[in-house]
Amino acid sequence: MKPFGEDDSRKLFFSIVSGSHSKCPPEVYDIVRKCGGLPLAIVVIASLLASQREKQEQWDYINRSLCYSLIANPNLEGMKQLLNLCYNNLPQYLKACMLYLSMYQEDTIIWKDDLVNQWIAEGFICAIEEHDKEEISRACFDELVARKIIQPVHIDDNGEILSCVVHHMVLNFITYKSIEENFIIAIDNSQATTRYADKVRRLSVHFGNVEDATPPTNMRLSQVRTVATFGVLKCMPFIMEFRLLKVLVLHLLGDEDGITSFDLTKISELFRLRYLKVTTNVTLKLPTKMRGLQYLETLKIDGKIDAVPSDIIHLPGLLHLNLPAETKLPYGIGHMASLRTLGYFDLSCNSAENLWSLGELINLLDLQLNYSAINSDNVKNDMQCLGSILGKLRNLKSITISPSGSSYANVLHIDNATSMGICVDGSSSMSSPPALLQRFELLPCVCIFYNLPKWIGQLGNLCILKIGIREVTCDDVDVLGGLPALTVLSLYVHTKPEERIVFVGFSVLKYLKWSCSAAWMKFMVGAMPNLRKLKLVFDVHRADEHDNSVPVGIEHLSGLEEMSAKIRVARAADDRFVESALTNAIRMHPGRPRVNIRCIESDDGQDDDNVRAREEEEEEEGSTTRQKEHHVVKESSSESTCVVQEDPTATMFSRAGSSSSSSGAKTLAGGGAVGLSRYESQKRRDWNTFLQYLQNHRPPLSLSRCSGAHVIEFLKYLDQFGKTRVHTPACPLYGRHSDPPVGPCSCPLRQTWGSLDALVGRLHAAYEENGGRPETNPFAARAIRHYLREVRDTQARARGVSYEKKQRRQQQLMKPSSDSSAGARAPTMTRGRGRAAAAAPPARTAASASAVRAWVESQLPRGGAPFFFLRPPGGVDGSDGDGEGTLLVCIAAVRLIRDT
Repeated sequence: MKPFGEDDSRKLFFSIVSGSHSKCPPEVYDIVRKCGGLPLAIVVIASLLASQREKQEQWDYINRSLCYSLIANPNLEGMKQLLNLCYNNLPQYLKACMLYLSMYQEDTIIWKDDLVNQWIAEGFICAIEEHDKEEISRACFDELVARKIIQPVHIDDNGEILSCVVHHMVLNFITYKSIEENFIIAIDNSQATTRYADKVRRLSVHFGNVEDATPPTNMRLSQVRTVATFGVLKCMPFIMEFRLLKVLVLHLLGDEDGITSFDLTKISELFRLRYLKVTTNVTLKLPTKMRGLQYLETLKIDGKIDAVPSDIIHLPGLLHLNLPAETKLPYGIGHMASLRTLGYFDLSCNSAENLWSLGELINLLDLQLNYSAINSDNVKNDMQCLGSILGKLRNLKSITISPSGSSYANVLHIDNATSMGICVDGSSSMSSPPALLQRFELLPCVCIFYNLPKWIGQLGNLCILKIGIREVTCDDVDVLGGLPALTVLSLYVHTKPEERIVFVGFSVLKYLKWSCSAAWMKFMVGAMPNLRKLKLVFDVHRADEHDNSVPVGIEHLSGLEEMSAKIRVARAADDRFVESALTNAIRMHPGRPRVNIRCIESDDGQDDDNVRAREEEEEEEGSTTRQKEHHVVKESSSESTCVVQEDPTATMFSRAGSSSSSSGAKTLAGGGAVGLSRYESQKRRDWNTFLQYLQNHRPPLSLSRCSGAHVIEFLKYLDQFGKTRVHTPACPLYGRHSDPPVGPCSCPLRQTWGSLDALVGRLHAAYEENGGRPETNPFAARAIRHYLREVRDTQARARGVSYEKKQRRQQQLMKPSSDSSAGARAPTMTRGRGRAAAAAPPARTAASASAVRAWVESQLPRGGAPFFFLRPPGGVDGSDGDGEGTLLVCIAAVRLIRDT
């Protein structure tokens, strides 16, 4: 990356230190200069100084400690010296937390909850007066973020950081320091035989999908306290060798040997174990008895399990229990009085007795409920039970109710069959709701209250409320506006209000989402002074509705920074007037907030309630604009096509014409574009799809914070639309390329490796064409190359096809033919290399084969990608072939190749 200039370096530095030039000591300019213009160095040093702003002697010490090596040699060694200075200035408790990050691989998304509980299990955190271990551990995470040692990835609407990544240069330093201090030994396949210290305390093994990797054998493992394994099952070290384990993290993948399950039955013998997390794509076999794990505090399983041990209810120290959906818990969970976190409790498959037993978990702080199958009668009965249960959970701070699979990490879409919520009585008896409740989320695809529950007005600590109600009144909004701590409000209203809903108050609200058939809203002067994001979802059925469909008083939202609107427009209505009315209202705002308007055309005969409910779930977490300001996007709900205005400002701010077809080249509904090649059209559609993915991400993700890990998430998300069946090791068709099918196969459908590879290439180019810098291009991350290689190898093994052999076979087929006879023959492919030259095509009347080929080769850059052209039967000189037709084909082919 090109270093910053002196002015940009100072701006970045002072934006973190949060001080003016005049208030800083004179040596600060020397400190900035010593950072060599490297952004990472600037933010790390600035964050260190920001934590010691009042200590003049510390600024002097840091200035003396820094040398000018980064100016002359801005490489990893210079960064290592700077990071070492920052490390030495950390408190002792933060040093251990920082070194612990070397357990994870580069570009791995690390979830905050996992780190917090792992640090506690390791013994890094000690409770102090008025603060328990978890509060202190979370404060340590936040301090590492503030010092720029870790970078936030997922941030919820309330501003809380949910996950992070570690910059690769920081991770290199942490790994080096960990080995130096024998804190954590992190090894991969290439380092399995490297000699390390005899006594290893913590071991992290990164083997990925390498199936012939050998676990390390040249180190003493009897003293290991922590093991983290990332790889295939056969490479995992034998767990029972680590008798003194406290923390065990397993990310396991099934391999080609047909392993469909993993035996963890002996895990109960690790009597010191405090933290266990397993993520796998095979079935886990847990022990029938776990009572031996008396110190276990966290049990988190992301994968299928055959059964839950019956005596898990007798683990005295268990604080956090996270199990997959469709898991049936044993009878008597009311005995687990120590639990603070429970997720997911599946209301579809657990008994009514266990549901009522939740009321006995008096220490519960976070309750995550879900439905794997939604039934009307069951939902109504469960809501009535929960009304009584929640009144007993006096310490509860968060409750979420969602369908199966709606987690932060991987869900963007809800099945249409369950998208229509079931109406339940909102006035259920709850005499005294949990006074400490901060988050209440009940997704509308599960159920909708007839009216706003009265007990919500008693929740003085409520910060996040996401709820669906059948109808809303001004009185209901007044109740919500009086909640003193409410910062996030997502309101799904089933029916159209009888009058405009007036918003007053909401003094601390930062995010508002309103989803209804009409945006009949009015914001009074002084309402929502801290609102930053406004999201609207509403319908317009007739052309004369556009004036009444636009909210009134948007200009009164003084702190508004971003607004998005999703408008479902019936075919009988004209979306141009809706866009014009809404953008005119936004233009009155003095702060000129960023705007994203999407008009979706829908048939009048569609079930509007189902469609709105489904769209509500697809974009529940709001939208963050990643396009230019005031960019209007129109798309059809019946087709996966979109129309993008090349010059949206010309149509949105032109008084003469609000018509969306007045100017600018447009991408056509059929997929092509005026003046664009097929490649350019496909690249534009791919780019819009990726931006939409970021917008629908839970929580929303800005393009500037997008990393290689997010791109990999996007590629995995696309697998649900794949059409190529990839056999699993358990399938009888696995690895059998030429054999005919022996019967039906239930193996998953996936995107092919070639499609993903081409998609990444197009997005790589689109990122830089849309203003992104090559050095920050997330599609160029090494992790993506590794992922694509893993997909290629996995699919090749599943199909029984060697990619290398297939590639060589293609190359042989594409060699130029040596037969130059003019006799009739089948068309063949010839391959050449381009040469940089600018020449006019040969005359059509004298188009010889050699002239055509020479001209085609001259149009492509030297050393560029190989090109192909079709050689028809006969020559191209007009004797026994159509020379003019062949020449036209070649000209068209050259234009296409040059575009791509």
